[in-house]
Parts: sequence; structure tokens; C-alpha cells
Amino acid sequence: MLLIQGTTGTNVKYLQYGLKIKCFNPKRTDGVFDANTTSALKRYQTFKRLTADGKADELTWATLKEDIKLIQASLQAKGYYTGNIDGIAGNKTYNSLIHFQLDNGLASDGMAGNATLGKLYDMSGTKIIPNFSSDGVLKEMVENMVCVALAEEFADRFEGLSETDRGKENYNKYLKWYPYQQGSPWCACFVSWCAYKAGILDIEGQARVVPRSVSVAAYCDYYIKNSRIGYPGKYIPKRGDVFILKKSGASHVGIVTGYDISVQKYSTIEGNTERDTVAQKLRSINSSTLYGFGINTDGGDI
Repeated sequence: MLLIQGTTGTNVKYLQYGLKIKCFNPKRTDGVFDANTTSALKRYQTFKRLTADGKADELTWATLKEDIKLIQASLQAKGYYTGNIDGIAGNKTYNSLIHFQLDNGLASDGMAGNATLGKLYDMSGTKIIPNFSSDGVLKEMVENMVCVALAEEFADRFEGLSETDRGKENYNKYLKWYPYQQGSPWCACFVSWCAYKAGILDIEGQARVVPRSVSVAAYCDYYIKNSRIGYPGKYIPKRGDVFILKKSGASHVGIVTGYDISVQKYSTIEGNTERDTVAQKLRSINSSTLYGFGINTDGGDI
């Protein structure tokens, strides 16, 4: 299916709702593919690193549907969406999102921005505990962890701290949550916090996928002990894995968001990086400091 400017119909409406939900507002959801829809689609394609031609081809559709499926699944887990998790952004998905926003004191604009995603992907209260045979459910929860982490890039990391502690180096809500001494290195704590929000931390009542620790060495030991370590040159990292860097001993961890085999680089979202921030980075798979990847979905000891 290919939709271009000038097309009309129900599929255009699904496209417009999907773009709006993903915060690329086409300014209309009436099924008329106009210049505003083209502009919104180009912005989405650029963001997803697709060919930004403003045409809804099969790859663009597939990418958008996967994005919407995650939102549908999260809304369903929260009890707001009762339809099929099919990636089709119709009225039911859109209205469920607005209902969720209203109930959570959020702007009811039908767009899943950082504030909405922060609430939506907070699965810390769930009691659904999948195992590794529940591959689809597990992947969904690991994806929730990635989305929680990405939303933190622009969030207030000093939330809940006193005014006198705001702005201090290595002071943040992640160490407060653990709890651990403010001013300490916090890259591992950040990963644990995101896993907790997604319901996959290795504690009672959660899925026990990611370790609860402020220590990079403990992360390394955890994945080795559980036979879920992937080594450079033998394993291709996947979205949701934890990368582990070592220099003289364990040194840094973060969350993998993607891998481009053509340039041998993996993208990340990580805490305690440059300027004491949460940030996205691009790292080389061939770096001498890369120890390996903690595998959070399938496989291990590769």
C-alpha cells in the first residue's frame, strides 16, 4: 500500500492518527492527505531514519505500526485499550490515549510526548511476570524500558531533590530511588531505575531480567552468571540489551537502542555520561573498551 499527497480514505485517517499520536501532528485526521500530512510524515521519516519523501510506503507503514503497537499494548496493560494490538491507529486507540491522559492529569492532546510516555511506560506496579518462554511479552516489556530511558533524556533528573541539591554533580532522582549516596557514579543505577519502571528489575514482583545494582561490575557478573552475555565479534547487539564497557575494571553501562551493521556502530541511551546527563550516543562495536552486552530477550553466552 502506498499513500501520497492527494489520497483520501480510511487508511489516510489511520496514518494521520498514528502521526499525531507519535507527536508529528498533521493538523487534521479527516482522511485527506494534504500538505500538512506530507510535512508531518517527512518529519516522522527523518526521525526514524527512513527515506523522507512524504510517501507512506510499506516500510514507513511497518515502522509506524510497530510504534503504535507498543502504545496500544501499554494502554491495554493499564486497562484503557480493549482493541487488537495491530498497530492501526484508529479512533479507539486515539480516544484510549486521551482517556489515559485525562485520568493522569496530563494534557489531553492525544499525543504521546515525554510526560505521557513517562506515565504510560511506568510498569512498576504491574504483577504480570513473564518468563523467557513468553517471548513477545518479554520483548514488549524490554521495549518499555528503552522508551522509559529515552523519555528521561529531556526529563528533570533532579525531581524530588531539595532546592539546595539541584544542579549538583551526580545528584539525581535515580540515586534517591535506589537509595544510594548522592554524588556517586550513577550509570548502573539509571539502567536499574528504567528497568524498574518497565517491570523487569530482578526483584520480587517483577520479571527479574535486569539486575538491581549501582555497580557496573555487578552488572557484568549478573549477565555472566545467568548465561546472558554477548561478546563483541560473536554477537549482534539488539535494542534493549545492556552494553558493558571496561577499562581497568568495570567502567560504564547503558541501554542499546539500535545497531547499524553497515558502520559497525550501536546507538545508546545512557546516564552519567558527558556533563552529568542522560543522553543518546553512538558507539563503535570495535572499541577496545567494550566488554560485551547483557542480553535481555533471548540467546546468551555468545
